[in-house]
Amino acid sequence: MPRRRLPRGVPTFGTVFANASDPTSSASSTTAASSTTAMPLDSCTQVVPDGDTILEVSNDRGSKRYLIYSPVLCATSAVFRVMLGKHSKFAEATALRESRKRDDDEPVLVKLEGDDPSMMGFILHALHGRYKKVPAKITVSQLARIAVICDKYALHEALQIIVGKWLEILKAKPKTQLEQWLLISWVFGPEEIFTEVSRDLILSGMLRPGDENCIVFGEEMRPLPECIPAAVIAKLVEWRRTCLEAILSYIKLLKFTYTNFSGLILHESICSSDVNATQCDAMQLGLLYQHFLASEESYPTAENLSARHLE
Repeated sequence: MPRRRLPRGVPTFGTVFANASDPTSSASSTTAASSTTAMPLDSCTQVVPDGDTILEVSNDRGSKRYLIYSPVLCATSAVFRVMLGKHSKFAEATALRESRKRDDDEPVLVKLEGDDPSMMGFILHALHGRYKKVPAKITVSQLARIAVICDKYALHEALQIIVGKWLEILKAKPKTQLEQWLLISWVFGPEEIFTEVSRDLILSGMLRPGDENCIVFGEEMRPLPECIPAAVIAKLVEWRRTCLEAILSYIKLLKFTYTNFSGLILHESICSSDVNATQCDAMQLGLLYQHFLASEESYPTAENLSARHLE
């Protein structure tokens, strides 16, 4: 295919939305910039050979360019429809309309900042029906990065089939990356995975010191992904407090029951074992003291109780 170049002076444009999940943002928030550097078309990944738009997708780890059809994006995403649709007042849409009036086959360059370039490539090939370029299997980390983009550009329905196939493969495996699974199940479902992962996160996390509204995980105190809505995080914090308060109440009841005796003999054995029930009670009481009372840490509370205490 002959090399085509963007002519000098063809306008290029920056990110359309400061928050791309809000397609109703005012057009006045868009800043257009001009580029006078000609760009060879073969520097792009050609999702389609005769596209009208080049998407330059970049984040802090690099950038990639994709030649695509803007009508495909408009048909599959409300966000892109506001950005590039035929009734849009954004600069990108205006440039596309002017290009069509001139019968100009040179594509318009649109920059999307802060998106994962490689995962956007998977998405663009899927949207254009280029399934041979879409991997049959991906990792949990990759699907989580795809979920961020899908949530940002409202692509849930358009990618429902391919994401469903990826999920069928991944959900059969042990779910060890809980924070990423929470993000995936929040964006794509299914509800049972979200419920399962939420339950595990409630018990495995703890509140960040000084911030009762933030759950963190591990020694490095990892927070939940930024794109998880604050309302979901607040609900997890609420559920965590309710669950852990119930667990603490049971622990305190056990402590009271095991220590409520006259002399050295319990009124009634608690252990269900018919053999050496008294020794069983003593061992259970000892373990309780070892974990919660004789350690260097204070007695657990709903704020600091974690899965490590419950092991």
